[in-house]
Amino acid sequence: MSTQPSTKSADAGNHREQRLAPDGTLVEFLASPDAIRSGICPLRGTIPPGVAVPLHSHPDLELFYVLEGSVEAFQSREGAPGWTTVGAGDAVTIPGNIKHAWRNRSPFPPRWFL
Repeated sequence: MSTQPSTKSADAGNHREQRLAPDGTLVEFLASPDAIRSGICPLRGTIPPGVAVPLHSHPDLELFYVLEGSVEAFQSREGAPGWTTVGAGDAVTIPGNIKHAWRNRSPFPPRWFL
């Protein structure tokens, strides 16, 4: 079994690229930075119950807005409380180069907008 994320197009009507990780996390690219002429790349994500996105970092700022359900967020920086629960209507900002992770300990798959 490959550990590389798979990439597929959604339905033929919207031409959105989707990436499905081996853990079942789904990321849908709503628009590319080139398409909106910005450094922003809007995404919609879903994490299955019991799944965690491992600790990682990247140079880009991330802003997460939870659309439904709840998810736990972790940021590795001074002053951050560690794991926090984020629910529908909440937003989390992750500065660039800050290690962070996500986990879903609920029985439902939360969805968010990045």
